[in-house]
Amino acid sequence: MANHTIYNGPGATGLRVLEELRHCYYGTFGSTKPDHVELIFTETDTAVERHPTRAGNSIESVYRPLDLLSKAVVLSRINEISPALAELANCMEDHP
Repeated sequence: MANHTIYNGPGATGLRVLEELRHCYYGTFGSTKPDHVELIFTETDTAVERHPTRAGNSIESVYRPLDLLSKAVVLSRINEISPALAELANCMEDHP
């Protein structure tokens, strides 16, 4: 018996990767995913939409908008990793 597997695709790019994986499963096995596999994507932008196939939509979605505190935590962590990236992130925040 196969191990239970969860594929998590963060963001819109992660969703597209999961959609391609689902397409490969369908082409190979005739179903959007095996029973032991779960496809989940997480996103902060609720405008990002899944693209269902004729066989249905087998990708679960988790939307979590970033509030001001979450943004501050993310920027703080970026600053720890790379002050140059933090400066770029702040610049992008100032000029949407």
